[in-house]
Amino acid sequence: MSDSFGLIQGGLLSSKNQFPWLTNIFTKQTLAYIFAGSGSLISHHYVLCAANSVAYENYLENGQLNPERNYRPLSGKSIKLILGSEHYKGNNEPDVTIVEVVQKVILHPNLKGTKPRIANIALLKIKRPITFSDSVKPVCIWNLNDNQMSNHNNMIMYSVGHGIDETGSISF
Repeated sequence: MSDSFGLIQGGLLSSKNQFPWLTNIFTKQTLAYIFAGSGSLISHHYVLCAANSVAYENYLENGQLNPERNYRPLSGKSIKLILGSEHYKGNNEPDVTIVEVVQKVILHPNLKGTKPRIANIALLKIKRPITFSDSVKPVCIWNLNDNQMSNHNNMIMYSVGHGIDETGSISF
């Protein structure tokens, strides 16, 4: 990684294929797709992301959040994914994978609240399997059988994604 580049607050610029699981999420707003956030490819068929990227707040007529169901998932037809891109809008880059329609949005059953959000996590199910390559691979997930925290001491772990920087602009 290079020095701080003014991206996400305190963020660093990464190199091509450094984080091949990074998935950029776009949602259709009227006539155009708008960047909604980032997720992580976890298998040939699933992306893990923040639920607020793929769900809308479910308000009652009185303006209050519905206490029984604070959020509703967006239609998979209104979600587009770009994988293998170095830039958040990288649909013109070579070796990117574009998923035009998500089969299903699965919200955590305990998702609620706005500030803070509780259980703000979702799975995006992809109908056709994603083909892995140098630029598109799943993230390494902690092995449930490895309950020895000492095995992970002094390891560097990264949280990656595109989002809003300190100026209110979308980072790349």
